[in-house]
Amino acid sequence: MSSIKKHLFNEHEVNEYFCDQLANNWERINKKVIKNEYVFGSAIYYHTKLIKRGFNGKSQKYWDLIDRYIYKYHKEELAKYFSMNN
Repeated sequence: MSSIKKHLFNEHEVNEYFCDQLANNWERINKKVIKNEYVFGSAIYYHTKLIKRGFNGKSQKYWDLIDRYIYKYHKEELAKYFSMNN
């Protein structure tokens, strides 16, 4: 488990939101995004909104919404890490 998760969430929150395969896959793919505190903090903010709106943090739809949000609001930051020729 990443140290970022340990510092931002309590043990219950880590187990509730991040101990599943989709979360592990997202973390593996987005290591550089996670290291960017501004983008990751924004994703955490959106995560909180999604959970309050009743989205299941362990669903593919949830992770798709997180990715879309990051892409929509942080496209310039993402361009530092990923090819944007798509």
